[in-house]
Amino acid sequence: VVKLFRDSTQNPHPLCKACNSDDPRYNQPVLGMTLLQDLKPKSEEKWVDGRVLDPDTGKEYRCYVEMETPNTLKVRAYVGFSILGRTKYLYRQEDALPPTETAQ
Repeated sequence: VVKLFRDSTQNPHPLCKACNSDDPRYNQPVLGMTLLQDLKPKSEEKWVDGRVLDPDTGKEYRCYVEMETPNTLKVRAYVGFSILGRTKYLYRQEDALPPTETAQ
């Protein structure tokens, strides 16, 4: 997570308090946290057999991700079979990316 888009009523620096206490992300800042893990490449645009963390609930789900466009990432999270899940789309925000270092 490189940037959070939150309204004025939400905590600007949330912690993963709902994460399992055995998880090293427990009570850690969501900003900077790795949410997607263990993905394996299936093609240039698709990665499978991964896990995704929902920091609001602390639950982990199986997942696969797919680049639908250069700026759109499809994340399919599920329990058991992918048909029993939910899809979220993540959109690249150029101004949310950390600055790159320039070569000297």
